[in-house]
Amino acid sequence: MLRVVLRKPWRSRMREYPIGTVFIRQSVHEEGAWYTYDAPGVGTGMVYFADIVHRIITEEEQLLIALRAKDRRDHLIASIAAGHIYLPDKC
Repeated sequence: MLRVVLRKPWRSRMREYPIGTVFIRQSVHEEGAWYTYDAPGVGTGMVYFADIVHRIITEEEQLLIALRAKDRRDHLIASIAAGHIYLPDKC
């Protein structure tokens, strides 16, 4: 990817890049690359993205992600049922 313009908002590591943000590759390293970005209404800067950001998730990885999400949900439900987590009626 040499130059990309976002068509929808994208969040990466607690930073949100709005629609129209332009990323331009500046330098390539072994496991990633540095990009300059221009985010409309936010500002400009530089960011490093590892190559894994561009990799497509395999079916096996999707299954693993789904299983982990189910385990987290089941653990939360069990913790609430056991009284370890208190949720007030009105939040």
